[in-house]
Amino acid sequence: MVCVGTACLAACAGTGISQALADTSGTLLTTSSATDTNRLTNLRMASDYRKNAKACKIGIRPQTGRRNRRFSMQRLLIVLAVLLLGALPAQATDFKWQDQAGKTHSLAEYRGKAVVLHLWASWCPPCRSEMPELADWLKKHPNVTFIPVSLDSRSQDAVDFLQQQHISLPVLVSDESQAYGVGARGLPTTVAVDASGKIRHLWLGVQDWQSPAWNQELLSDLR
Repeated sequence: MVCVGTACLAACAGTGISQALADTSGTLLTTSSATDTNRLTNLRMASDYRKNAKACKIGIRPQTGRRNRRFSMQRLLIVLAVLLLGALPAQATDFKWQDQAGKTHSLAEYRGKAVVLHLWASWCPPCRSEMPELADWLKKHPNVTFIPVSLDSRSQDAVDFLQQQHISLPVLVSDESQAYGVGARGLPTTVAVDASGKIRHLWLGVQDWQSPAWNQELLSDLR
């Protein structure tokens, strides 16, 4: 799991990762069906990896003959692996987390009610920078069912951060396998889930919680 933002992109500079993250940061995935979701996600991720592959090839002496064919086949296998692993699920009801008392919950408990699932971590700089604006947004939208889930390995780290920032949010924790299960590939990730448990939108990266256009997009999926 990676975090998405200026600080993390800077840390990835020169590794071949920064271009892929820059291309996907802030990307909106719109789903009308499971097939459309997978197609859109796969095309996007394939495009990102092709761009990254081209960027990595700059300054590298062109290869010919058998070696070039082998290189092309290796790149094709990488893209195919990404397509298989990157499909965004249509349903999110299997997602699970634990509260501070250690009790396990799942999105299946919220069937019949639209929710916003927000994945973050105290060790993620973009998540930390986004949190105050997100907290203000929640005060203005008290009727929204909002589930903030931290991927901190120690729940106390999330508690300490929220207390330091004077932010009142429940500390709910999960792990990377659960995050991958709802299509998250970085942090922060915000997911709009409709009343049937279907993922309507997934946003990767820091969002402008004060933007009227983005708010309209998010809230329209919760009706």
